[in-house]
Amino acid sequence: MRSILARVAVVAAMISLAGCRSPKTHFYTLTATGEPGGGSSGPSLVIGPVELPRYLEKNQIVTRKGDHQVEVYEFHRWGGSLDSDFLRVMGESLGRILETDQVVLYPTRSRDADYQVAFYVDQFEAVDGKEVVLRLRWVVFDGDGSVLVSERFQTRIPITKKGVTAMVAAHSAAMAQLSQRVAETVRRAPQRSATAEETEETTEEVLDN
Repeated sequence: MRSILARVAVVAAMISLAGCRSPKTHFYTLTATGEPGGGSSGPSLVIGPVELPRYLEKNQIVTRKGDHQVEVYEFHRWGGSLDSDFLRVMGESLGRILETDQVVLYPTRSRDADYQVAFYVDQFEAVDGKEVVLRLRWVVFDGDGSVLVSERFQTRIPITKKGVTAMVAAHSAAMAQLSQRVAETVRRAPQRSATAEETEETTEEVLDN
């Protein structure tokens, strides 16, 4: 009888310990668009900084549940952080699309860079598990720090499958669209040094918008 009770106690303890284990944490990363490659003939770029809303400045993946509620996925996290992944993917994608290997990520700086591209994100998360919304303003500066372009961008990418992996894939697809848009603008952007008066006026316009 004592032997049976002892075995029951051991089994109960094992079940209890199994129930107390935390779920396994899964890690995710964004993926760049385009085929790997590059060259030295394309423009030189500094990518960043990127500013995210405070609620996205965390390792956990965040989704929006409504106008006033977000959900934090404690056991589904970015491999690094969303802001560092954002800059990495943007740098890789623009390097591939523009066929240049002269790309550095902020806070690294290059005095000889042709352009710097900064991003000010308003929203970048899945909404109710149905779509990923990316909404932001991005600015292109020339090598002298003068504003050449300031544009707003928004895209909605449907989430075609259930699960966090499909959600992250939609994040990457949104960034692919943004990369194409930025690359098209950089190709057309003039390489010039604005006068002090022009720089002041353009900077005021960007801040006002």
